[in-house]
Amino acid sequence: MTLILARASSEFILQVADRLTTNRLTNLPFEKVANKNILFFASNSVVALAYTGDAHLDNIPTDYWIAEKLSGIKFNPENPHMMKTCENNNQDVGWALRNLSNELANHSRSEHLFLLISIQGWQWNSKGRLRPLVGYITKLPPENTFGVHYEPRDWYFKGAQTISAPKSIMTIAELTELSNSLRNKPALESENLLVEKIREVSRHKSWVGPHCVSILIPPPSEPNIFVRYHPADHLKLIESQKLANDQQIWAYSPWIISPRMCMPPNEVTGGGFTISTGLFTIHFSSETPKHPKWLFSASGQKRRRIR
Repeated sequence: MTLILARASSEFILQVADRLTTNRLTNLPFEKVANKNILFFASNSVVALAYTGDAHLDNIPTDYWIAEKLSGIKFNPENPHMMKTCENNNQDVGWALRNLSNELANHSRSEHLFLLISIQGWQWNSKGRLRPLVGYITKLPPENTFGVHYEPRDWYFKGAQTISAPKSIMTIAELTELSNSLRNKPALESENLLVEKIREVSRHKSWVGPHCVSILIPPPSEPNIFVRYHPADHLKLIESQKLANDQQIWAYSPWIISPRMCMPPNEVTGGGFTISTGLFTIHFSSETPKHPKWLFSASGQKRRRIR
Protein backbone atom coordinates (compact mmCIF):
# COMPACT_ATOMS: atom_id res chain seq x y z
CA MET A 1 0.00 0.00 0.00
CA THR A 2 1.15 3.54 -0.61
CA LEU A 3 -0.26 7.06 -0.64
CA ILE A 4 -0.25 9.10 -3.84
CA LEU A 5 -1.14 12.78 -3.70
CA ALA A 6 -1.41 15.00 -6.77
CA ARG A 7 -2.31 18.54 -7.70
CA ALA A 8 -3.47 19.07 -11.27
CA SER A 9 -4.44 22.32 -12.98
CA SER A 10 -3.93 24.29 -16.18
CA GLU A 11 -0.79 25.76 -14.55
CA PHE A 12 1.13 22.62 -13.57
CA ILE A 13 0.89 18.90 -12.85
CA LEU A 14 2.39 17.66 -9.59
CA GLN A 15 2.48 14.08 -8.31
CA VAL A 16 4.01 12.92 -5.01
CA ALA A 17 4.20 9.33 -3.70
CA ASP A 18 5.88 7.61 -0.81
CA ARG A 19 8.37 4.78 -1.46
CA LEU A 20 7.50 2.15 1.14
CA THR A 21 6.25 -1.33 0.30
CA THR A 22 4.96 -3.53 3.10
CA ASN A 23 4.13 -7.17 3.61
CA ARG A 24 0.33 -7.37 3.39
CA LEU A 25 0.15 -10.11 6.04
CA THR A 26 2.43 -8.52 8.65
CA ASN A 27 2.22 -4.79 7.74
CA LEU A 28 6.01 -4.74 8.19
CA PRO A 29 8.29 -2.96 5.70
CA PHE A 30 9.36 -5.10 2.74
CA GLU A 31 11.35 -2.40 0.92
CA LYS A 32 11.67 1.10 2.42
CA VAL A 33 12.82 2.78 -0.78
CA ALA A 34 10.92 0.87 -3.45
CA ASN A 35 9.83 2.78 -6.54
CA LYS A 36 6.19 3.67 -7.30
CA ASN A 37 6.65 6.35 -10.01
CA ILE A 38 6.97 6.26 -13.80
CA LEU A 39 7.49 9.32 -15.99
CA PHE A 40 6.07 8.25 -19.35
CA PHE A 41 6.37 10.04 -22.69
CA ALA A 42 3.98 8.94 -25.45
CA SER A 43 3.65 10.35 -28.96
CA ASN A 44 0.96 12.78 -27.79
CA SER A 45 1.51 13.19 -24.06
CA VAL A 46 3.74 13.22 -21.02
CA VAL A 47 2.28 11.72 -17.84
CA ALA A 48 3.32 10.69 -14.35
CA LEU A 49 2.03 7.31 -13.20
CA ALA A 50 2.18 5.93 -9.67
CA TYR A 51 0.60 2.81 -8.24
CA THR A 52 -0.91 1.80 -4.93
CA GLY A 53 -1.79 -1.76 -3.98
CA ASP A 54 -0.02 -5.04 -4.67
CA ALA A 55 3.72 -4.42 -4.70
CA HIS A 56 4.57 -7.44 -6.88
CA LEU A 57 3.12 -8.95 -10.07
CA ASP A 58 4.50 -12.13 -11.60
CA ASN A 59 7.10 -12.19 -8.80
CA ILE A 60 8.67 -8.86 -9.83
CA PRO A 61 8.06 -5.37 -8.40
CA THR A 62 4.86 -3.87 -9.78
CA ASP A 63 6.65 -0.83 -11.21
CA TYR A 64 8.83 -3.23 -13.25
CA TRP A 65 5.73 -5.02 -14.51
CA ILE A 66 4.08 -1.72 -15.53
CA ALA A 67 7.29 -0.44 -17.15
CA GLU A 68 7.68 -3.64 -19.18
CA LYS A 69 4.15 -3.25 -20.57
CA LEU A 70 4.74 0.41 -21.46
CA SER A 71 8.22 -0.02 -22.95
CA GLY A 72 8.03 -3.47 -24.51
CA ILE A 73 11.31 -4.59 -22.93
CA LYS A 74 12.19 -6.67 -19.89
CA PHE A 75 14.51 -5.77 -17.05
CA ASN A 76 16.00 -7.91 -14.32
CA PRO A 77 15.19 -6.08 -11.05
CA GLU A 78 18.10 -7.80 -9.31
CA ASN A 79 20.58 -6.60 -11.95
CA PRO A 80 19.06 -3.71 -13.90
CA HIS A 81 20.78 -1.88 -16.74
CA MET A 82 20.96 1.89 -16.37
CA MET A 83 19.30 2.50 -19.74
CA LYS A 84 17.92 0.72 -22.80
CA THR A 85 16.42 1.70 -26.12
CA CYS A 86 12.62 1.44 -26.16
CA GLU A 87 10.68 -0.60 -28.69
CA ASN A 88 7.16 0.87 -28.42
CA ASN A 89 8.17 4.20 -29.91
CA ASN A 90 5.01 5.35 -31.71
CA GLN A 91 2.23 4.67 -29.21
CA ASP A 92 -0.17 7.37 -28.12
CA VAL A 93 -1.20 7.63 -24.49
CA GLY A 94 -4.72 6.26 -25.03
CA TRP A 95 -3.41 3.10 -26.66
CA ALA A 96 -0.70 2.64 -24.03
CA LEU A 97 -3.11 2.95 -21.09
CA ARG A 98 -5.74 0.70 -22.71
CA ASN A 99 -3.08 -1.93 -23.33
CA LEU A 100 -1.91 -1.67 -19.70
CA SER A 101 -5.50 -2.00 -18.48
CA ASN A 102 -6.15 -5.00 -20.75
CA GLU A 103 -2.99 -6.73 -19.50
CA LEU A 104 -4.29 -6.38 -15.94
CA ALA A 105 -7.80 -7.51 -16.89
CA ASN A 106 -6.40 -10.61 -18.60
CA HIS A 107 -3.86 -11.41 -15.90
CA SER A 108 -4.16 -14.90 -14.45
CA ARG A 109 -4.61 -13.40 -10.97
CA SER A 110 -6.78 -10.48 -12.06
CA GLU A 111 -9.68 -11.49 -9.82
CA HIS A 112 -7.47 -11.27 -6.73
CA LEU A 113 -5.38 -8.19 -7.64
CA PHE A 114 -5.72 -4.98 -5.68
CA LEU A 115 -4.14 -2.22 -7.73
CA LEU A 116 -4.78 1.40 -8.66
CA ILE A 117 -2.58 3.34 -11.07
CA SER A 118 -2.95 7.11 -10.68
CA ILE A 119 -2.24 9.17 -13.83
CA GLN A 120 -1.66 12.91 -14.25
CA GLY A 121 0.01 14.80 -17.10
CA TRP A 122 -0.49 16.67 -20.36
CA GLN A 123 -1.97 15.56 -23.67
CA TRP A 124 -1.97 17.33 -27.04
CA ASN A 125 -3.59 16.68 -30.41
CA SER A 126 -2.28 16.92 -33.97
CA LYS A 127 -3.04 20.65 -34.01
CA GLY A 128 -0.99 21.23 -30.88
CA ARG A 129 -3.97 21.90 -28.62
CA LEU A 130 -2.99 21.11 -25.06
CA ARG A 131 -4.95 19.95 -22.02
CA PRO A 132 -4.13 18.57 -18.57
CA LEU A 133 -4.93 14.85 -18.36
CA VAL A 134 -6.16 13.15 -15.18
CA GLY A 135 -7.24 9.53 -14.84
CA TYR A 136 -6.63 6.18 -13.26
CA ILE A 137 -6.63 2.45 -13.96
CA THR A 138 -8.34 0.14 -11.49
CA LYS A 139 -11.23 -2.30 -11.26
CA LEU A 140 -14.43 -0.61 -12.39
CA PRO A 141 -18.05 -1.55 -11.73
CA PRO A 142 -20.31 -3.24 -12.62
CA GLU A 143 -18.05 -5.94 -14.13
CA ASN A 144 -15.38 -5.38 -11.47
CA THR A 145 -12.65 -5.72 -14.08
CA PHE A 146 -9.74 -3.40 -14.83
CA GLY A 147 -10.46 -0.37 -16.97
CA VAL A 148 -9.25 3.17 -17.65
CA HIS A 149 -11.17 6.15 -16.28
CA TYR A 150 -10.52 9.74 -17.41
CA GLU A 151 -11.79 13.01 -16.01
CA PRO A 152 -13.91 14.98 -18.55
CA ARG A 153 -11.81 16.74 -21.17
CA ASP A 154 -12.72 20.20 -19.85
CA TRP A 155 -12.47 19.42 -16.11
CA TYR A 156 -9.80 22.07 -15.56
CA PHE A 157 -12.20 24.89 -16.55
CA LYS A 158 -13.68 24.47 -13.07
CA GLY A 159 -10.30 24.87 -11.34
CA ALA A 160 -7.56 22.67 -9.91
CA GLN A 161 -7.95 19.13 -8.60
CA THR A 162 -6.35 17.61 -5.53
CA ILE A 163 -6.15 13.84 -5.89
CA SER A 164 -5.60 11.15 -3.27
CA ALA A 165 -5.04 7.49 -4.09
CA PRO A 166 -6.35 5.38 -2.57
CA LYS A 167 -9.25 7.56 -1.50
CA SER A 168 -9.83 5.48 1.62
CA ILE A 169 -6.70 6.75 3.36
CA MET A 170 -7.99 10.33 3.59
CA THR A 171 -11.50 11.44 4.50
CA ILE A 172 -13.40 13.90 2.30
CA ALA A 173 -12.91 16.53 5.00
CA GLU A 174 -9.13 15.92 5.08
CA LEU A 175 -8.85 16.07 1.30
CA THR A 176 -10.94 19.27 1.20
CA GLU A 177 -8.72 20.84 3.86
CA LEU A 178 -5.61 19.87 1.89
CA SER A 179 -7.11 21.25 -1.31
CA ASN A 180 -7.93 24.53 0.40
CA SER A 181 -4.37 24.81 1.71
CA LEU A 182 -3.07 24.39 -1.87
CA ARG A 183 -5.32 27.04 -3.39
CA ASN A 184 -3.32 29.61 -5.38
CA LYS A 185 -0.05 28.11 -4.14
CA PRO A 186 2.88 27.98 -6.61
CA ALA A 187 4.30 24.62 -7.64
CA LEU A 188 7.24 24.46 -5.22
CA GLU A 189 5.13 25.37 -2.19
CA SER A 190 2.47 22.85 -3.26
CA GLU A 191 5.16 20.19 -3.57
CA ASN A 192 6.38 20.79 -0.02
CA LEU A 193 2.81 20.69 1.33
CA LEU A 194 2.07 17.35 -0.35
CA VAL A 195 5.31 15.82 0.92
CA GLU A 196 4.54 17.00 4.45
CA LYS A 197 1.00 15.61 4.22
CA ILE A 198 2.30 12.17 3.26
CA ARG A 199 4.72 12.28 6.18
CA GLU A 200 1.92 13.29 8.52
CA VAL A 201 -0.13 10.30 7.38
CA SER A 202 2.91 8.01 7.73
CA ARG A 203 3.09 8.79 11.44
CA HIS A 204 -0.32 7.16 11.94
CA LYS A 205 -0.43 4.49 9.20
CA SER A 206 2.43 2.02 9.12
CA TRP A 207 1.95 1.13 5.45
CA VAL A 208 2.65 4.71 4.30
CA GLY A 209 6.32 5.73 4.21
CA PRO A 210 7.93 9.13 4.95
CA HIS A 211 10.43 9.09 2.04
CA CYS A 212 8.90 10.51 -1.15
CA VAL A 213 9.45 11.25 -4.81
CA SER A 214 7.81 14.20 -6.55
CA ILE A 215 7.31 14.79 -10.27
CA LEU A 216 6.50 18.34 -11.41
CA ILE A 217 5.42 18.76 -15.03
CA PRO A 218 4.81 22.34 -16.23
CA PRO A 219 2.88 22.86 -19.49
CA PRO A 220 5.02 21.50 -22.36
CA SER A 221 5.54 25.05 -23.63
CA GLU A 222 8.02 25.08 -20.70
CA PRO A 223 9.65 21.70 -21.46
CA ASN A 224 11.56 21.34 -18.17
CA ILE A 225 10.37 18.57 -15.83
CA PHE A 226 11.55 18.48 -12.22
CA VAL A 227 11.91 15.22 -10.30
CA ARG A 228 12.96 15.30 -6.66
CA TYR A 229 13.73 12.72 -4.01
CA HIS A 230 12.62 13.78 -0.52
CA PRO A 231 14.18 11.64 2.24
CA ALA A 232 12.73 12.27 5.69
CA ASP A 233 14.93 13.52 8.52
CA HIS A 234 16.51 10.41 10.04
CA LEU A 235 16.38 11.89 13.56
CA LYS A 236 12.61 12.44 13.42
CA LEU A 237 11.64 8.91 12.42
CA ILE A 238 10.58 5.93 14.45
CA GLU A 239 12.90 2.94 14.21
CA SER A 240 10.82 1.04 11.65
CA GLN A 241 10.96 4.03 9.23
CA LYS A 242 14.69 4.69 9.41
CA LEU A 243 16.87 3.80 6.43
CA ALA A 244 20.02 1.74 6.75
CA ASN A 245 23.28 3.69 6.78
CA ASP A 246 24.12 2.68 3.22
CA GLN A 247 20.66 3.82 2.03
CA GLN A 248 20.87 7.29 3.55
CA ILE A 249 23.58 8.55 1.18
CA TRP A 250 21.66 7.62 -1.96
CA ALA A 251 18.95 9.44 -3.85
CA TYR A 252 16.44 7.31 -5.75
CA SER A 253 15.04 8.25 -9.15
CA PRO A 254 11.85 6.93 -10.81
CA TRP A 255 11.37 5.19 -14.16
CA ILE A 256 11.75 7.37 -17.26
CA ILE A 257 10.19 5.83 -20.38
CA SER A 258 10.14 7.68 -23.69
CA PRO A 259 10.07 6.77 -27.39
CA ARG A 260 13.87 6.99 -27.40
CA MET A 261 14.97 5.38 -24.18
CA CYS A 262 13.94 3.56 -21.02
CA MET A 263 15.75 4.28 -17.76
CA PRO A 264 14.93 2.17 -14.68
CA PRO A 265 15.08 3.59 -11.15
CA ASN A 266 18.62 4.56 -10.23
CA GLU A 267 20.59 5.09 -7.06
CA VAL A 268 22.35 8.44 -7.31
CA THR A 269 24.93 10.08 -5.07
CA GLY A 270 27.07 13.20 -5.28
CA GLY A 271 24.41 15.38 -6.85
CA GLY A 272 21.56 15.25 -9.32
CA PHE A 273 21.49 14.80 -13.06
CA THR A 274 19.87 16.24 -16.16
CA ILE A 275 18.72 14.12 -19.08
CA SER A 276 16.94 15.05 -22.29
CA THR A 277 14.45 13.09 -24.34
CA GLY A 278 12.90 14.65 -27.42
CA LEU A 279 11.91 18.24 -26.63
CA PHE A 280 11.88 17.65 -22.86
CA THR A 281 14.62 18.03 -20.27
CA ILE A 282 14.33 16.20 -16.96
CA HIS A 283 16.11 17.64 -13.93
CA PHE A 284 16.62 15.23 -11.03
CA SER A 285 17.65 16.52 -7.62
CA SER A 286 17.60 15.33 -4.04
CA GLU A 287 17.60 16.52 -0.46
CA THR A 288 20.10 13.83 0.56
CA PRO A 289 23.09 15.15 2.57
CA LYS A 290 26.00 16.52 0.56
CA HIS A 291 29.60 15.47 1.15
CA PRO A 292 32.67 17.08 -0.50
CA LYS A 293 34.31 13.69 -1.16
CA TRP A 294 31.27 12.10 -2.83
CA LEU A 295 31.64 12.18 -6.58
CA PHE A 296 28.62 11.82 -8.81
CA SER A 297 27.69 8.20 -9.45
CA ALA A 298 24.58 6.39 -10.59
CA SER A 299 23.65 2.75 -10.93
CA GLY A 300 20.48 0.77 -11.45
CA GLN A 301 18.70 0.25 -8.13
CA LYS A 302 18.58 -3.44 -7.29
CA ARG A 303 15.17 -4.64 -6.15
CA ARG A 304 13.81 -7.75 -4.49
CA ARG A 305 11.74 -10.43 -6.20
CA ILE A 306 9.10 -12.51 -4.43
CA ARG A 307 10.47 -16.06 -4.18
